[in-house]
Amino acid sequence: AAIAFGENTDNQLGFAGAVTSDVFIPTAVRLDVVDAAPGDRVLLLAASAGGVVGAGLNESGSIGDGTTTARNAFTAATGVS
Repeated sequence: AAIAFGENTDNQLGFAGAVTSDVFIPTAVRLDVVDAAPGDRVLLLAASAGGVVGAGLNESGSIGDGTTTARNAFTAATGVS
């Protein structure tokens, strides 16, 4: 599991509806998260079992799911193990 807070204008915290929070809120990801990489309007989480998920604007394909579609929920990156 992961917790996050801050600006969520582009749903980069994985909370649908662009809810911004100044307190920690559990994310909807159900992974044993070992690392987090916040980016420009995107958040990537690495799982202990391998793999990466991301949420946010994704306008340049920064989530790694093979698209440039914005994601308001954590989506698996492809080709990462």
